[in-house]
Amino acid sequence: LALLTAGVLVASWQARRLARPLALLAGRPAPAGPAARVAEYEELAAAVQGMQEALRREAANSARTAAEAEDDRRLLSSVMQSVPDPIFVKDLALRYVLINEAGAAVIGRPIEAIIGRTDADFFAPAIAAAIARVDRTVIEADLFREQEERIVTPDGRDIWFLSLKGPWRDGRGEVAGLIGVARDVTERKLTEQRLARAEAAMRRIARADSMAAMSVGLAHELNQPLAAASNFLRAARRLSEGDPPEAQRLALAREAMGEAAGQVVRAGEIIHRLRDFVNRGDTERRRIELGVLALESVTMARAARGVEAAPVPVVMDGRSHMVMGDAVQLQQVTVNLLRNALEAVEGREPPRLMLRLSQAGPMIRMEVEDNGPGIPPAVLERLFEPFQSTKADGMGIGLSI
Repeated sequence: LALLTAGVLVASWQARRLARPLALLAGRPAPAGPAARVAEYEELAAAVQGMQEALRREAANSARTAAEAEDDRRLLSSVMQSVPDPIFVKDLALRYVLINEAGAAVIGRPIEAIIGRTDADFFAPAIAAAIARVDRTVIEADLFREQEERIVTPDGRDIWFLSLKGPWRDGRGEVAGLIGVARDVTERKLTEQRLARAEAAMRRIARADSMAAMSVGLAHELNQPLAAASNFLRAARRLSEGDPPEAQRLALAREAMGEAAGQVVRAGEIIHRLRDFVNRGDTERRRIELGVLALESVTMARAARGVEAAPVPVVMDGRSHMVMGDAVQLQQVTVNLLRNALEAVEGREPPRLMLRLSQAGPMIRMEVEDNGPGIPPAVLERLFEPFQSTKADGMGIGLSI
């Protein structure tokens, strides 16, 4: 009993000695009183406290990193949604990973219905295949590429985009897909097509206009085979006279008629070539906005003169200038006047030109004004007669036409 009592007292005393370091190790408030110094426990307590402090710092860093990542995500989303042009990101399988509202509007689906799907899910097979070819080239060649792309949207709209695409890299720097920005250039494309059609029509009219200057040469060219055919036919008639005609003379007559036929065919070929040269179809009268025609004519006339061409401001009175007429012929007139004006101001300092549209009662007045040398009085009286020109290389048929 005495030994047992002594053992309990020793154990109780030892427990009180260890209570403080154990409490510190467990992270609880230490009891009052003297504390025993147990090196192992103190080292372990210091390690636990250090670990706890590291965990607290890591948790704080993680929270800060998460907050920064969320801020970056919101900034990226804000930038993408504020840009009026479509922006998109695709993975290696060409599935959409990210797209803004402008891009979703082109496809005609909400963003959540686009993510994870490819262009083949939204566009016609030929258009989707053309887009995919460019996308794979960007990814496989690891390069940036600017490309004009035509898209027919699900609702039937025909849109042209100028797309800039480049590789998208992950955190390890490896290509994970592509990122692209597209700008709607439909209006510019339609304008280019209208100008191309107008230029083609004007070239046909210019060829027809040249016929006036070529008339003398053409008459001479046609006169030669027709005169030769006439001579051969007269010779054939003389050779075939006589009853019965001699075999030799008859052979010569047949040969002469063959030559005459050849000359007639030659004349027909000349006429056929001329018809192809001047062919431009029937005149088409329709409603035309002269303001648009004037702006396009200025662009075409200045383009023909090159980069040194003087500027030509277009002044309008703010109204609609709608007329009925043949757009190609009206544009030919306008471009001819502008070309004359641009040539007249060459060497002038400063050159001044202007195209003005205004209302004149029920009519529309178009004026081309320049500060060139003007027209000599002797020429002014015969200005609209064919082959009258003050230019050394001019044909003098533009104003008459």
